[in-house]
Order: sequence, then C-alpha cells, then structure tokens
Amino acid sequence: MGITVSTPPKLYAREYAFGETWRLEGRHLDEGEDAEGSVLFMHGLGDTGKGWALLLDKLQLKNRMRIICPTAPIRPVTLKQEDALQMQPKGKLLKPIDVFKLQCKSMPTTCWFDWTPLNMKEPDDIHQDLDWLGIDASVSHVHELLESEVAKGIPSEKIIVGGFSQGGTVALRAALRYGKRLGGVVMLSSFIGPVEDLQRERTPSLNSEIPVFWGHAEESATVPLWLGEMGAQSLQALGLAVEWKTYPGGGYPPASDQQLKDVALFIDRCCTCRSSQHDDLR
Repeated sequence: MGITVSTPPKLYAREYAFGETWRLEGRHLDEGEDAEGSVLFMHGLGDTGKGWALLLDKLQLKNRMRIICPTAPIRPVTLKQEDALQMQPKGKLLKPIDVFKLQCKSMPTTCWFDWTPLNMKEPDDIHQDLDWLGIDASVSHVHELLESEVAKGIPSEKIIVGGFSQGGTVALRAALRYGKRLGGVVMLSSFIGPVEDLQRERTPSLNSEIPVFWGHAEESATVPLWLGEMGAQSLQALGLAVEWKTYPGGGYPPASDQQLKDVALFIDRCCTCRSSQHDDLR
C-alpha cells in the first residue's frame, strides 16, 4: 500500500494551519496502474486524516481510486460543560483527566470550524454559533485539493467528496460551490447547517443535482439522528437526490462494515453515471 503525506503551508483565520494530507494508492490499484478517480474525505472533530485514510482503504471499489484525507487545523473549540460527558464513546469510560479536558472551554483540537456540537436541544438553536469564517476557509482548502487532483489528470466527475460529522458539512459546501462537475457527495452522521448559501441561484449549476449518500448512526450523540434527517430533507427540498440510510449504534467506530459496503456501491455508481452524463453533454 502506497502512502504519501504532505503538509500544506496554508494558514487561515488567526493563523491556524491545516494539517497533513494523507494519500493512499494501494489495494484499489494494480502495480503500474494510474488512478481513474479520487475520494476526498474530511474527518470529524478531533480526528486526523490518517485514521480515515486507513479506514477508507478497506472500501471494495470497482473503480481505480485514490484516497485523499486532509487534516483540519488545530484550534480552540467551544464546548459546553454540561455536554462534555456526552462526548465519551458508547461503552467506553473516559479517564478523569480526559473529562476535565473536554470541560475546558476553547479546548484546542483538530476541527474544520468552531462549533458547539452538542448544544442541539432545540432545532432553532443549532446554527446560532457556527463559525462561517472557518467553514469558508476549509471549503477553499478542499477546492485547492480538488484542483490538484484535476491537474493530475483525474476527471472531476470521477471525484467523490465526503466527510464525517462536521467534515460532511464542509464536503457538501465544497461540492456545491465548486465550478467543475463532481461525482457525488458522501455524508456520514453529519449535518448541513442553514441552506441559504446553498440555494441554486447562489451556487454553480454544474453540481446543483449532484447525488448525495447520507448514512447516519441511529444513536449518534454528537449529531443526533433528527438533525441528520432534517439536513437530508433540506437537500431534497433543494432538488438534490439523497440516498438516506441509518445504521445501528452510536457511530463508534465511525463506519461499520455495512456502511462501508454501501459507500463503495454509491461511489462506483456515481463514477459511472456522472461520467456518462458528462460524455452526453459533449
């Protein structure tokens, strides 16, 4: 399995630097073969690109795909003290020192934007503290990675953009704002936030009907199921075709074997369908 790691010099708001980008070209490519498509996937809060690169390398894909997983900047994240204990994975108790760290407001960790992820008791309150400067900077970073893949000869319609939790929020906006036709979007236990900036008149038309796969853990504490359902319904109202599926458990580990199988099927289908649509437009 070939793994390359690059560290970008890019900085954004308050000098927070994006982390390493992990690229895998292994089980999906035979020796001497070039990739015919790419999967660009963003991790969730507090994670890195490395873990997701190794996890997505398990995908059983028919297409020859390169796996690309960037790492978000390390920066303060606002957490509510009363919600800190909910951050512990299901069935695993945190050490007292880890609980204390979670209770510290502005805890530094990897994140694509600042957010109070567990302050979601009421639908009207869930978007009031979103860090739009951070979201926009992360979207720009994803666009740079997309342009890099296109420059290497990967057809844009064979690039799938995805993310877990807040990584999905960034992936969706990066796809809808991108000026070239992409293959599809994968959202795993994620949310989308307000949709005012995603209206068709405010985004390029090439991806206004991009297919979306949304898989959500039924017992996710970080992004509740109802929030995922609300997001999927909002995308459908915008005219997007959303494949919605739920999975047992709380999303720990973040992707089950069945979920990975469903994601692989979606990726293969999108690479074939979107490429055919592109040929028809020529």
